[in-house]
Amino acid sequence: MLRGKAHFKENGLNREVSLFYKNGALKNKINFRGSMLHREWTSYFQDGALDIRKNYINGELDGEEIFYNETTGLPQFVSNYVNNKAHGTTRLFYNDGTLSSEVDWVEGKREGWGVFFPLPPETVGCSVYFQEDKAIRGILWDDKDARLVDVFDPDIIEETAKKGVLWEADKIIQNCVELMSSILPIVSLSPNFFYAEFSGGTYPL
Repeated sequence: MLRGKAHFKENGLNREVSLFYKNGALKNKINFRGSMLHREWTSYFQDGALDIRKNYINGELDGEEIFYNETTGLPQFVSNYVNNKAHGTTRLFYNDGTLSSEVDWVEGKREGWGVFFPLPPETVGCSVYFQEDKAIRGILWDDKDARLVDVFDPDIIEETAKKGVLWEADKIIQNCVELMSSILPIVSLSPNFFYAEFSGGTYPL
């Protein structure tokens, strides 16, 4: 049960729900059409800074979803959806706002090149090619002098790792593949997961 209070505004099928922290600060602003999430959904940190912003159409994620860094206020994770499936480019950012990594999605599956960008003073980055959500091949590169370090097969790296024999470059490659494979769109909770008590009854949020 969420603590704090809730406020409801209704206009026909459309309903706007505002949730608040115990100190009175706005926690969430959620829009519904009937019982389904619809239009913008926002979440805030206790200091009032924006935490999460995303959009729903008839209960399904559709459009851009952004998670913000609590300290800097800059975007930390940006993903795009169509009909509740990741579709488009997902990007992760370092705390200073520079791009950390990105990967493209097609109907919920990684497709094409994903790229990891090193944070200075590190210079070695990598790119991994996905097909039907599977890492097919990759490139290790050095940003300092635009030098190609290695071309690799993710399956071979995985098998070598299981044997416990990895060169330093292979370790970087393994970490890169794991990173690119772990970039997942945030799974949003069902609108019936949260509840808030409101005079007259308990309403699904």
